[in-house]
Amino acid sequence: MRVSEPFDEFWAAYPLKKNKQGARDAFRWAMQHFNEDGQLLGRLTAAIAWQHREQPEARFWPYPDKWLLKERWTDEPIAVVIVPTARERSDYRQWCFSLGPNAAGVSIEDFVKRQRRIA
Repeated sequence: MRVSEPFDEFWAAYPLKKNKQGARDAFRWAMQHFNEDGQLLGRLTAAIAWQHREQPEARFWPYPDKWLLKERWTDEPIAVVIVPTARERSDYRQWCFSLGPNAAGVSIEDFVKRQRRIA
């Protein structure tokens, strides 16, 4: 699909395809008010990408016009709190012992994230 207009790029990225004309109007409004540096479209598509990773089911997304009008691209990512299990703490200690000085700088949180495959 060839994307020719900025709105079309936004529409292609947004997972819930509802109220296209309302979304087009809200997109025009957002571009008029928040695109001083010419980078708003990039910020919109980046926010859609990380929010889609957090909530992949489109049915739980707001309509695109509401997402734009409420400036949802400015939402902050939800912090993931890592609480290692006893087994993970034991694995971490063993891993640190086996690597010796090479394990320096790797926190238990980073170790657990890798083990759980959390980005």
